[in-house]
Amino acid sequence: MLFTEDDTSLTIMDALAGHPHHIQVQAKDGISPESQWSDWSQLVQAQPWTEPLIATEEPTAIPEFFSPEQNNTGADTSTVKGPDSQLPDGGGLGVVMLLSLFAGIIGIVAFTVILLLWMRHQKRGGLSKQQLTSMVKMKSLLI
Repeated sequence: MLFTEDDTSLTIMDALAGHPHHIQVQAKDGISPESQWSDWSQLVQAQPWTEPLIATEEPTAIPEFFSPEQNNTGADTSTVKGPDSQLPDGGGLGVVMLLSLFAGIIGIVAFTVILLLWMRHQKRGGLSKQQLTSMVKMKSLLI
């Protein structure tokens, strides 16, 4: 964002964040087609705004469930999860519940389709036996 003397601003889209830049501006009136370009402004060195880094605090105290007497192995305790490493507001629990519900519905639909296909096969199986027996009787008749 480049601010001018008359409190107007211009966003420079191709400025590389965190690196200093030299800026010079030349202007032209966009309304009037016969307007001329102005002279170049003074050279200004500027650096784009960067977001400040958020300092993360590591737990310095030993958690209550862990006592120094139990640490005889010399294991590294830096892998202990702090309170910030948990999911906020149970967001993961909602996703798991929705996925479980979806999987349950898919399972019920699949079971119903398989049951209907099995019943259809059983129904047709009885008819085909009857047809086979009648065909055998027809062949046994002498013409």
